[in-house]
Amino acid sequence: MIQRQPRGHKLKVRNRCLFRFHAGAGLVSIMIAMFIIMVSVLGHVAMQVKSLRTVTASQLQTHAIVIAYSITDGIRANRTAALAGDYDGALSPPATTVTCEGLSASCKGSEVAANDMKAWSLMLNRLPGGMASIERIPLSEKGVLARVHVCWNEGREASADSCPAPDDANSMLKRYELEVML
Repeated sequence: MIQRQPRGHKLKVRNRCLFRFHAGAGLVSIMIAMFIIMVSVLGHVAMQVKSLRTVTASQLQTHAIVIAYSITDGIRANRTAALAGDYDGALSPPATTVTCEGLSASCKGSEVAANDMKAWSLMLNRLPGGMASIERIPLSEKGVLARVHVCWNEGREASADSCPAPDDANSMLKRYELEVML
């Protein structure tokens, strides 16, 4: 007599084989999901870092523009001293102490220029590696052009001796130039 096996026996064997085949599928799908989440979080962090660098560079450029306009406003206000060359050259604090401050002070044009240079050099200290220079360019029949160069280091490393060339786009030293007629 042939013994029959119950009907569900083959089904149980087949389910056991399928279960063994899919045994690590849950863990693999969790690892894939974690990898996708990790990549998206790292992308978000990289985007935030790039945004922070861009905002910082924009703030430094805005500060350089404010310094350049402040210098040109002072030069135009003290035109006689500017035409005499009291503002020419690299911007650095004066060697002597400046006593020409306040509304009640009566000062010569050169003393006002020295006071302006002191104030502007203090403003430049807020820029990393900040430098500035002023040059006068005589123009035929039109007057005199004053050109202000403000430079800073976006890399926050040691500054160079002078401003970079205007076409040097790869340098960490940035430059802003402003011209005004005297």
